[in-house]
Amino acid sequence: MAPERKYVSAIRRGNMNLNDTSCKPRGKLRHYLLTGLKLCLVVGLFWYMVGTGLISPARLKSLFTVELLPAVVAAVLVFIFSNVMVAVRQKILLGTMGIRLSLAQSFYIIYVCSFFNNVLPGGTGGDVSRVYLLGKNCHGPISNIAGFILFDRVMGFAALAGVSAVAVGYTLIWEASRLQPMGSSLLYLVFLACTAPIFFFAVLFFLRLPYFRIPARKLLFWMSKSPWLLNFVRTIESLSRSRDVFVWGLVISLISCVAQIFGVAVLAWYLFGADTVYPAAVTTPILMISSVVPLTPGNIGGTEYLASILWNFFGVKGGATTLASWRLITVSASLFGGILYLFKFRVGERHSGTDGNFPAGSGLVRAPGNRVD
Repeated sequence: MAPERKYVSAIRRGNMNLNDTSCKPRGKLRHYLLTGLKLCLVVGLFWYMVGTGLISPARLKSLFTVELLPAVVAAVLVFIFSNVMVAVRQKILLGTMGIRLSLAQSFYIIYVCSFFNNVLPGGTGGDVSRVYLLGKNCHGPISNIAGFILFDRVMGFAALAGVSAVAVGYTLIWEASRLQPMGSSLLYLVFLACTAPIFFFAVLFFLRLPYFRIPARKLLFWMSKSPWLLNFVRTIESLSRSRDVFVWGLVISLISCVAQIFGVAVLAWYLFGADTVYPAAVTTPILMISSVVPLTPGNIGGTEYLASILWNFFGVKGGATTLASWRLITVSASLFGGILYLFKFRVGERHSGTDGNFPAGSGLVRAPGNRVD
């Protein structure tokens, strides 16, 4: 059997072994070429931004001076606090699936994943490492873990979209005098894009209704011919059942989002003055949403260039330099996660369920062969 067909068949049967390289498709060369092109795009973007003055090397060097030490410390603390909030959200959501993680273990997983997300060139290193670490620590099937990660990601994305919609809407209604003529028109499009996550939550609401959920399950099972995709959807459905958990997850996501906005705004204030605080606060959640589109690994370079465009809507400069400074600080802070992983730092493992199965009544089943041990 050809490797491609063997790979697809393994996915359909639900018994794909991630350690078996014999059934992986021959797309590695294309993947490496695409990653190489993205890295070249990163270099080209930074070359262009430095050459045109959008990024100031002198401002970046000033991060290592005493004058900017309070801003750097604040950015590091905000980065750590944001990871703590994500760890709390992960702990709560996994608890609804019957998986009990200590906060220390949850934070360890999130912090290590933030390191891989920043340093690996593929742009998906954080999610891949998260699947591995959760599978290893929780002994759960990959389909459940993948469904959980998607739900967790969407909650964070929804919080960013909500904050972006509020900030942009407020600017268009009460602070329109701050905007350039072209900026006002383009921000209307941004506002419409930020309301798109409402569609996803509408789907989650309908999935909670039996007359919609049961046909959807049957349709997905018929399409996949295996329990893998069905288990994936059941995980998302299970997570959306508890209204309290759903609300707390969104609240924690909002706190994390606001904290990061505060960190970028403080950094902009120290770098370019008080006039840049409002543009930084409005555009930061939009920039965080844009990182979902992997034009470059981790959207490095793309976020900085988009920041310079969005700040121009307000008639101020320094967006690219501020976001490049924020990235430099957060990447440096995430190196501690790599140190933890390098020295094989382990925290106590506690999980519920036996043999990779989730507790009775959770609506989740084990897809055979999809454990990461």
